Amino acid sequence: IAVITRCRADSLAATLRSFQKLTMPQSVRVHYLVVDNDAVQSALPIVQALKEETRLDIEYALQEIPGIPHARNKVLEQAASSDYIAFIDDDDTADPGWLTGLYETARAYSADIVKGHITYTFPAHKAHLAALDVFTDMPVPTGTELDSAWSNNVLFSTKIYKESGLRFDPVFSGTGGSDHHFFRQARQNGAKIVMCREAIV
Repeated sequence: IAVITRCRADSLAATLRSFQKLTMPQSVRVHYLVVDNDAVQSALPIVQALKEETRLDIEYALQEIPGIPHARNKVLEQAASSDYIAFIDDDDTADPGWLTGLYETARAYSADIVKGHITYTFPAHKAHLAALDVFTDMPVPTGTELDSAWSNNVLFSTKIYKESGLRFDPVFSGTGGSDHHFFRQARQNGAKIVMCREAIV
């Protein structure tokens, strides 16, 4: 399970705490990774404190090069020995069945990539954002094939990049969208992407 963060101490702590309540898929060993995209390592004290508080084995890694594609590629490097990577954002919290939902859907549908469901909560002064299309999740059932996915709630097999050399493109550092591009490229390389409505963040 990978979390990329930059200067979001409070929300990162909430994300990591939510992992304590996860139900684990059978016969699966889970590793936790936080990649800090802040050169001054602002997330390190949070990770150290949460390791102590939660007793979760959380690995901390630093990516000093600014830009989320670089941080995402750091995850690919750090997690290359794993079979799957699950991404969640540092302002998300995972429902207890999140990881099991993603993993079991991948197995049930022989999917290389599984996109989970997202629900949004906005503070009162930003309630108007709820009307934007970008915050409307795909109203499709579990198992529906998709053309792409995003890293705010996704599980994918590491073979999609180990076999092809696929990486998150740094050209998107200033604009966003490297995750959509990455998973769309994987799809074009033959990867199967499906939806899982039971995997909620």
